[in-house]
Amino acid sequence: MKTTRKPSPAATVTPPPAPTITPPPAPKRGPANTASVLTFFWSQCDASAMSAGDLEWLGNASLHVQTMASGLSAALSGFGNLLSANPNGAEEIGARTMEQVLWRAADTLDTIAALEFIASEAEFELRSRIARRPHSHLQDVEHSSQGASHA
Repeated sequence: MKTTRKPSPAATVTPPPAPTITPPPAPKRGPANTASVLTFFWSQCDASAMSAGDLEWLGNASLHVQTMASGLSAALSGFGNLLSANPNGAEEIGARTMEQVLWRAADTLDTIAALEFIASEAEFELRSRIARRPHSHLQDVEHSSQGASHA
């Protein structure tokens, strides 16, 4: 005859504590230039929760981008003209100055790209909202133009 043993209260096994999980470190960002800061802030925004006025304002950033691009073009053209007008222009200006001009131009182009991206995303969200409306103004215009052609 076999007897079954009852476990003693002291012999109960407690599970080991759950391991503590530490999140991975945040990814390292590049230098905090204007473009990276703009991109960071845009990534923290929820465009679908923004007001139409805010989206329109952001969409108008493309006008500022055009001004920046024109200004950069004029500055680089002037710099090129200065170098071509004087055979020793590059030597007189110095390599360090030319490096600075090119780095500033690259930084400005990064900023232009970031602003244009934000402006296009804001415009896309705004147009998507208009298209989702049951009777959007665009649909009204389409219907009125179709009616005019049948008359």
